[in-house]
Amino acid sequence: MKKRCRKLLRIKAAGLAVLLLLCMFPVGCGREETTGPQPAQTDKPVEGTSPAENTAVSGDTKQPEDKSAQEDKSDPEDKPDTFQFNPELAYYSPTPLTEEWARENGRSILTMQVTFASTWLKTSTARFNSQNGSYYILIEEIGTGESLATCREQTLIELTAKRGPDIFEGDTFPDISESILEKNILMDLGPLFDTLDITDEKYFPAVRALTQDEHVYGFSPYVNPYSYCMLESVLGGREQINFETLVDKLYNYPDQGAVWWPGALYSVVLNYLLAGSEDLWGTIDWEAGRCDFSGDLFTKILEITKRYADPEGIGQTAVADRYRLGADVREVVESSGKVILDYPFNDGWYPYFSVSNVLMVNANTKYPEGACEFIEYLLDEEGQTFVTQSSGLPVNKDMADSYKAWELKENEAGKSHYYMTIDGVPEEISLTKEMTDEALDYAERTRYLPLKTKEIQSIIYEEALLFFTGDKSLEAVIDLIQNRVQLYLDENM
Repeated sequence: MKKRCRKLLRIKAAGLAVLLLLCMFPVGCGREETTGPQPAQTDKPVEGTSPAENTAVSGDTKQPEDKSAQEDKSDPEDKPDTFQFNPELAYYSPTPLTEEWARENGRSILTMQVTFASTWLKTSTARFNSQNGSYYILIEEIGTGESLATCREQTLIELTAKRGPDIFEGDTFPDISESILEKNILMDLGPLFDTLDITDEKYFPAVRALTQDEHVYGFSPYVNPYSYCMLESVLGGREQINFETLVDKLYNYPDQGAVWWPGALYSVVLNYLLAGSEDLWGTIDWEAGRCDFSGDLFTKILEITKRYADPEGIGQTAVADRYRLGADVREVVESSGKVILDYPFNDGWYPYFSVSNVLMVNANTKYPEGACEFIEYLLDEEGQTFVTQSSGLPVNKDMADSYKAWELKENEAGKSHYYMTIDGVPEEISLTKEMTDEALDYAERTRYLPLKTKEIQSIIYEEALLFFTGDKSLEAVIDLIQNRVQLYLDENM
């Protein structure tokens, strides 16, 4: 593991600082991307459990020995080109070494800040700590509620002051926009990824997050796509439609009592309708630095948001719902009168991945090589094997293929049990080749929502809320949005 990082650090001095900084990684927590400042989230939790979480496998729980003198002597070039899933390793459960032990044995300690540490992250971190002779990753769990809100504010302040955690996940950080990336508080991982050969051929798109040109400011070791489904009665059929047609269908749907889903916030509906477009559906002309919100499409988007949001949770008929692989069965969803629709981007419909689950690294960490080694571990074969303990897929394509093939074989032989939520109840089902193929296809197509419009979306949400709550007319709100966004463009273009 160390050879590639040390090779990276031996590059000429001109590139040293950059490469050291890109060695740090971020961790993601689980907040959905939303438009503008958010009240308490009411999105539905992911239900059901993955096959990995329902397979009983015994693990060695003995205290790992100190392996400081057992550094990996193998050259990376000697390793096989493809990763293979190892079920015995996947369910290995190491006993974590303590922080006290690490200090007594001279390890440099890096803090990793997360809301809650998942099983795969705890296992991967414990294994890394037991193998690495120089560095120790200390997991700091923040929790939710007031402590998380305070953490988000404090983390940005600390990072700006060149302090703060070494590694952190997206959910412990404020909403990320391009202006945040320009503060030089996040490590650029692009050169590191080049050194580690993290290519599109070997890894799913989710591995690279928060990108600007060749720069990469975040990554994920796994991919867990989010998607959508909608009532067939709204769409008027099961054929694929374009975004403008969807807006018209929602606008003209006759059931005036229907809601997005019970408890859906205004921000949730508006986010779905706006956040996937790089130009907010033609309202922004980036080249000219101009905006125009007077069009019929934008007006309908605001009216649809007001109509279908249900912040008080009194609605009965839901027109939309989450569709989550590993929790929902396509056949069951479709037989209930819904159509899998995914998420609207300018060039079509795609699943998306939340930056809440992305890992980031403090650009001013004292231990860039330690962060580099931890990132390499998470994206290498052993780290990717442990990721199968999560509800998502490993971000390495070969590992995902190998794991799904093993999972299918085990399920067919009756050696493992696969559960999904059907009508709100977890039920055991048979895993099929079609289901595994769909999971791999979704992982390949999954995207992050664009960052370019985040600040403009915040302006839109802030002003549109006055229309949603009945405090201002639609015309007045659109005028406010037009003026504020144009001022933003004038000041930032």
